This record gives sequence, C-alpha cells and structure tokens, in this order.
Amino acid sequence: MTLHHAFSLPGSSVALPTGRLAGRPRVLFLHGFFSGRVAWDGVRRELGPGAETVAPDLLGYGRAPRPRGPYSLDAVVEHLAVVALRERATHVVGHSMGAIAALALARLLPAQFQRVGLIGLPVYHSRHDGVQLLGRTRGPLLHAVLQRDGVAHLGCVALRHTRPVWRSLAPLLVGRAQREHLLAAFEHCRGTHAGGLDEIVFRGVVEDLASVRPPVVALHGGRDRTAPLARVRTLAAVHGWELEVAPGATHQLILDRPRLAAGWVRDRVLAG
Repeated sequence: MTLHHAFSLPGSSVALPTGRLAGRPRVLFLHGFFSGRVAWDGVRRELGPGAETVAPDLLGYGRAPRPRGPYSLDAVVEHLAVVALRERATHVVGHSMGAIAALALARLLPAQFQRVGLIGLPVYHSRHDGVQLLGRTRGPLLHAVLQRDGVAHLGCVALRHTRPVWRSLAPLLVGRAQREHLLAAFEHCRGTHAGGLDEIVFRGVVEDLASVRPPVVALHGGRDRTAPLARVRTLAAVHGWELEVAPGATHQLILDRPRLAAGWVRDRVLAG
C-alpha cells in the first residue's frame, strides 16, 4: 500500500511512506507557530457537516509527541505524513508556519492531495531577513523577542505555569476564539520554539517548496503585517497559484474571520 519517498529539502534524506488513499474529501488543517489545533475550531464550525476535517497539533505542540531529536521541518512532516495517511486526508490547508508545512507535505506526498491551501504564508529568506522585517512591521518588542529564543521561551513556560491565574482575565481582553488560541499558544517545548523559527519559518525554503504537483490556492490578509503579501504575490505569479486577498484582514485571519476562511476553503479548496 505504501511507497517510500526521500524528502527533498536541502541536506535532507528522510525516507517516509507515501501513497494515494481513496475516500471522501477530508481536509487536514495545519496550525502555525505560537498556536495549536484549536486555532481551526471556528473555521471547522463554519464549514459544518458538509466537510470532513481533522486538525492535529504539530510535532512538539499540545497533545502531539515531542521531537526525539533536533526540531526540523523534516521531523514535522514525517509526523504529519503518518497523520495524513491514517486520516485519509485528500486536501491540506495550512496557516502561517503550517502553510510551509503544507507545501512540504505536498512535496513529500505528491499523489495524496487533490489541492493545497495556504493562508498567511510567511516567505522569509533568512532569520536576519525575518527579524528585520518583523521589527519594522510589528515593532521593537517583537524584534527583541525574536533575537532571544531562550529568554522568549522562558516567558512561554512562565505563562503556561501561571495560566490558572491569568486565564480568568482572558475573557475581558479577547474574544472566545482568541481566548482558546491564547490558552494553547504556550503549549510547546523549547526545541519546538527555537526550531520552529530557525528550521521552518526563517529557514528560507519556501521558494524551493513552492513547486508541487497538486494545485495550490492561497488566501492572504490585506493588512497582514507578519507575512509579506508582496512575496506571496510573486510566488503565485511564478507558479500559477490562485491568490485571493481579503481586504482588511490580518495575519490571524482564521481566528478573526472564520466564516470568510471557511467560505474560501469550501469554494476554492474543496470545490476547485
């Protein structure tokens, strides 16, 4: 039932199972950095019973196993490949870091997916490029945090351990979807924190992964200050992706506008 394919990231030689599995359309949703499976709850509710969906935690997040070695895109995709085959996923949709993982998964399992959906795809050429750009668009605090992964993760640990104290205040500060997402955002290990940035978000592999066999559709917020829209436009033009820009939407489009995101999944990913 399975074949083996070598994952073709630079310097990678991980052999993983691949193969086409028949069945009803089923969407595999992949969350981003500082996130978790609950980020997709609103989108999945809006989709309703008309679509079968599965939203796992990525490797090192929430209920997913912790990485056995260094955190890498190879390791994340190896974990996701098992999930995709087990769940008989026919479509994959990723948000932010999850969009990078979606492209890598489609590269690894070229016959598995009918269509790939990318929401808020971050395209950075290097860590320096990403840190500098985010420092300009998101401010000096984030710029400082991104330069000190170890210190930043101590903050995640502190917030995770003090969650019983501050979770009662969360409803006063954010809406329901954002509250659940916030509660899950710090459920990751140190290797995941640093590796997610260095080995996935800032690794500079998106251009290499952009050419995949399944058709690709992309959705991007018009006011996304985290993932540069211009770079996604360029990739879409070069590779023939169908790109839709949501005016006024931010990087957290799946949380802020779940109905819009669900409609796009229904109309562009499933019905494309």
